Amino acid sequence: ESSKLQTPYAQQWHFGFEYQLPSQMLLQLSYAGSRGSHLYGMYNGNQAQPNPVFCTTNGNSPENCPTAPRRPFPAVDASIDTLRANDYSNYSALQVHLQKRASHGLEFGASYTYSHALDDASSASLGSLNNGDFRNQLYPYLEYGNADFDVRQRFVFNYAYELPFGHGKKFGGNATGALNQVIGSWQIAGITTAQTGNWFTITDAITNVSTADGGGTVGYYEVRPNVVGDPNAHPCVPGTLFNTCAFADNTTFFTFGDAGRNIVRGPGLQNWDFSAFKLFPVREEMHLEFRAEFFNIWNHVNPLLGPPGAISEEPQAVEFGTPQFGQAVAARDPRFIQFALKFYF
Repeated sequence: ESSKLQTPYAQQWHFGFEYQLPSQMLLQLSYAGSRGSHLYGMYNGNQAQPNPVFCTTNGNSPENCPTAPRRPFPAVDASIDTLRANDYSNYSALQVHLQKRASHGLEFGASYTYSHALDDASSASLGSLNNGDFRNQLYPYLEYGNADFDVRQRFVFNYAYELPFGHGKKFGGNATGALNQVIGSWQIAGITTAQTGNWFTITDAITNVSTADGGGTVGYYEVRPNVVGDPNAHPCVPGTLFNTCAFADNTTFFTFGDAGRNIVRGPGLQNWDFSAFKLFPVREEMHLEFRAEFFNIWNHVNPLLGPPGAISEEPQAVEFGTPQFGQAVAARDPRFIQFALKFYF
């Protein structure tokens, strides 16, 4: 009810320190945290609840048990969207940053973050509409776990270096004319990123047991398998990205499956971007700049369990019982190379 709907609010805190190191370097170490309370969530306020006694005493087999009598509002044999303000989130992070100011032609920065983000639901559709984050609408707190966007560890290193070649530099300091045009005024730069993967919820594409609304993917939830091992252990099937043997089909009537939300960590990311550029002086106020830029220069394959940004439907790679279960169904961008020539005046 709107009269009972509380206003969401967030609390944030942060503290840290900086320390000046030799060689123009600065070390920053900090902790950041936040908490969201009374967040909005979408629920099915008329979800049929399991009731095996009702079904068996009324002569119905579990797989054919009618849903209407098991709903809070039996006169409406359909879902009823309700908005509640009882979801919450937490975030904690250790942040380390080392920065070297430009000296002797070199500057760089290195950042490392160890963090953990948890919530009830992460999508803009506020929970239930996100492919059933809430299995049983009466117990949404059971879905509290890793956020969709949780990346436990992330490292980024960026750098820029003016090569010591050419007129006035350490090597070829006396070069002039054509020789200096070839070896002088070269610079390189790059960004290296490495991080652990995002988290996924495993659903069950096999089961046909009667759960809240009649079995399978119905209404505002999805049936999940049961967990029988560590899903993040070494893959048991060659070519898969997580331990697919950690799951078993849920064959018990009136159960939702015990696989929690976002318990499988997807593949991580490793990416190297690199650029080299050179200045060609024309006259004092004019020069040309040539750039060669390489994105994912090593052409490292970064597999994905689902297309980037996929929200509307779960990829088959995380649906137990599909041929693609546990396999990469997409990958991040391959190597791209581009060249540019700019004239400054």
